[in-house]
Amino acid sequence: MSAPSPHPDHETRPPHWVVGLRELPVVLGLNTAIGFASTFIYDDWPHWDDNMVVSQCIGLCIYAGVLFFRKWLRVHCARSGIVATLLTGACVVFGILAGDTLAGWLLPTHPALFLDKLDSKHFVAYVVFGIGGGTIGMLYFGGKWRLTEEKERAAQAQRAAAEADLRALQAQVEPHFLFNTLANLDALIALDPKQARVLLGHLNRYLRNSLTHSRSLAPTLGDEIEQLRAYLAIMEIRLPDRFRARIDCPDDCRDLPLAPMLIQPLVENAIKHGIEPSASGGEISLRACLTPDALEIEVCDSGVGLHKAPVQDSNNGTGIANVRERLHLLYGKQARLDLTALPDCGTRALLSVPRSALQGKPS
Repeated sequence: MSAPSPHPDHETRPPHWVVGLRELPVVLGLNTAIGFASTFIYDDWPHWDDNMVVSQCIGLCIYAGVLFFRKWLRVHCARSGIVATLLTGACVVFGILAGDTLAGWLLPTHPALFLDKLDSKHFVAYVVFGIGGGTIGMLYFGGKWRLTEEKERAAQAQRAAAEADLRALQAQVEPHFLFNTLANLDALIALDPKQARVLLGHLNRYLRNSLTHSRSLAPTLGDEIEQLRAYLAIMEIRLPDRFRARIDCPDDCRDLPLAPMLIQPLVENAIKHGIEPSASGGEISLRACLTPDALEIEVCDSGVGLHKAPVQDSNNGTGIANVRERLHLLYGKQARLDLTALPDCGTRALLSVPRSALQGKPS
């Protein structure tokens, strides 16, 4: 059972005021176009600046109404245009009345239309252009909202695929690891019962952590580290005197959210392609640190290195390729996994996740 996505859809949407600021230039541009069109049609160039103020007041009030009903408009734009059209019409009526009143306060020579100019040609013009502008705006923003909904559904499908990949990865890794460990345990029972009990204790801890971690609603780096400690303890018994392991994870990193099975494949890769082929074994070190921009997790080994590892592809196996793919799906394209050869011998794997992605924002 996989853990949920680290950033659910409702968290990826920016606050309404942020969206409003982003869309404000479009609204101001549309208001300006309506103001010039009204001035041109009625040949009212001596008062073009007043017309512009009125147009901006009405347009901004309409947009304020749209922002207020934004949640409902988003829902009904995606499902049915009828309710969205009625809500938009209400926003247009409100915008015309409120905007013209505001313009009357700002321009002493411009009395409020709905009080003093109900029969004037200007009122008709503002109604026509207001409804026209509201319709154009609704078409623009409605299309934009529908596109956003489609992108969110696509992102949901991608994250579901990433979680399916996680389940497939666990199904591939854990039985293979478990069978090999049980075979070692069977041999140790006859040769060294005391060491067999130690191995059994580590295996029990590993399986317990694996089950808890995979079912957690909020998996953290600390959970992954605890599972890795149990895994490395098992591997040190299975490969006696072949390698040493060091883990450095500061307290300020342990509670950070992190999807499961992103680090263990890196450690497995270091053992399989670095330590095991080396005649003298080596050391594996895992270090986590939180920079101003990202959470960085470094896995280094002092094994044979990239060029001598018995794997020819650039990813050093499907496990590394799987980690890269899941990183991008879960945390965006700025998340990365880099493999580099160390100067003397060994390999360095650096996993980097932007802090904004850890906090549930798109990167």
